[in-house]
Amino acid sequence: MEEMRVIKQSCSEWAAPIVVVPKKDGTIRQCVDYRKLNKVSKFDAYPVPRVDEMIDCVGNGRYITTLDLNKGYWQIPMEETARDKTAFITPFGVYEFTMMPFGLQGAPATFQRLMD
Repeated sequence: MEEMRVIKQSCSEWAAPIVVVPKKDGTIRQCVDYRKLNKVSKFDAYPVPRVDEMIDCVGNGRYITTLDLNKGYWQIPMEETARDKTAFITPFGVYEFTMMPFGLQGAPATFQRLMD
């Protein structure tokens, strides 16, 4: 992720822990536990559409296009002033996200707002 410029080294006073989550295929996924940050974050109530509502909207369409946005959140830059709050600690040091990470309570609403 550092080579992709999604994260960078940090000296932030914030430091969320890393947790390991097993995947169905037996491999592991490393996640950042942002529960404490999410408790003090302002809730973004931007509506995320339901699948059945989306189907109703395109039901009479002649053509339907789908997009697969690989690592979609990582395409959205974090505001400079918010990056330090995304810091997480690893055995190799403290890092912070330069792009929007998964796990922030406002991430789905931010992503949907940009897609709309």
